[in-house]
Amino acid sequence: MDLGLKNRIARAVRGMAAVVVAAQIISFQGCIGPQFEGDSLDRVMERGKITLLTRDSLHTHYIYRTQHAGFEYDLASAFADHLGVELEVRSVKEEKLFSLLRSGQGDFAAAGIRVTPVRKKLVDFSEPYAQTQIYLVAHKDNRLILSVDDLKEKTVYVRKGSAEEYCLRRLRDSGIDFTIETRRKTVDNLLSMVENKQIELTVTGDRTADLYRRYHPAIQTLFPIGDSMPVAWAVAPGQASLREAINRFFEEAENNGAMHAVNTRYFGNGTYREYLDLRRFHNRIKSRLPRYQDMIKDVAREKDLDWRLIAAMMYQESHYDPEAVSSTGVKGLMQVTRTTALEMGIENRLDPRQSIEAGADYLNKLIGMFPDVPEPERTRLALASYNVGYGHVRDAMALARDLDMNPMVWPTLEKTLPLLRQKKYYSKAKHGYCRGYEPIHYVNNVMAYYDILRRKAVVLRS
Repeated sequence: MDLGLKNRIARAVRGMAAVVVAAQIISFQGCIGPQFEGDSLDRVMERGKITLLTRDSLHTHYIYRTQHAGFEYDLASAFADHLGVELEVRSVKEEKLFSLLRSGQGDFAAAGIRVTPVRKKLVDFSEPYAQTQIYLVAHKDNRLILSVDDLKEKTVYVRKGSAEEYCLRRLRDSGIDFTIETRRKTVDNLLSMVENKQIELTVTGDRTADLYRRYHPAIQTLFPIGDSMPVAWAVAPGQASLREAINRFFEEAENNGAMHAVNTRYFGNGTYREYLDLRRFHNRIKSRLPRYQDMIKDVAREKDLDWRLIAAMMYQESHYDPEAVSSTGVKGLMQVTRTTALEMGIENRLDPRQSIEAGADYLNKLIGMFPDVPEPERTRLALASYNVGYGHVRDAMALARDLDMNPMVWPTLEKTLPLLRQKKYYSKAKHGYCRGYEPIHYVNNVMAYYDILRRKAVVLRS
């Protein structure tokens, strides 16, 4: 072909592409709508209600047993309490978050939003409350991809329009030759496809991966893609007063431990050792738990407990082995001590029904012994007491007060319980020496298993 003709065709193609891009930008701006005017914080305080825009996922917001839950929801709820207003939740598709925010149909957006240069042109962001890095994710059996150079001629699947897609495109633009396939799927969907070997590779943030590896134990994170990215809340452009209120709340939550508590609740229990055991846990949910599930549910209804919590404890105690006996002589599915068996009125600790009833009764008793502690911390403290004894937990709370720490939250006791191994602290404690690290591992493992079992009942709205 004539070189001049080639050049004319290339110019024509570039011109057509520019028209298409311009049309897309005009269309996108049109769907955003006009930015509303006025001080949003004043409006929030006047109506006594603040509207959260979020999206449904296990790490942002979901409904469990008719109750709202999720990291972003819990943090937003604390923010509403901080302002003294009611929280209204609007769960929407991710691609609509910013358009609805700019048109005044929500006051702020909190959905694990990673701050990118493109997004900064659309909305204003608070100070970041976390940093995250995007990681490549593969099946645990994959041993062939060790660096970005191994991505050559590979295909990586990613959520369409996500920050992960932005990072992948930047990586490809740097000269790494691989294919990007976008899908309108959730993080959970893509990770499940990796676990089931339907696709080879996807990407997600490290915080998200820490949470989802509980539910997909056959996945692994390989290496980071790009630099660390801030995670923040968003407000409509020009809403400086609301943005500053959010920033003040984040600072206060960081100082008083509230931020750490919410982080621990959703992201803080993951360890590599735990992931190794999770595959066994998922297997035993299928192979052993069904033998006792109806029995657990019956007891849970009688004791007004969540059966999944009892099942989580049971796995931690005995791995669903009714004849389990520890080196210290505790026995059965719930590893009941002889003293507890007498106190709870059971005769045979190796009988599955009696063991479950005794364990549930004792847990209920312990929950009732912390009337001064609000949920969900009360349950965590009761679990710690089930493991190491009520007196030691109260000693750890007393030590927290002495150290000017909040004794009512689990993250504080994660610090003070281990101190009771040191003579300078346990010599002054009412109940003496405590194996302080054991209840920490116990509680965090039980809550991780409980979270996995609850997930089977999560209702996600589209």
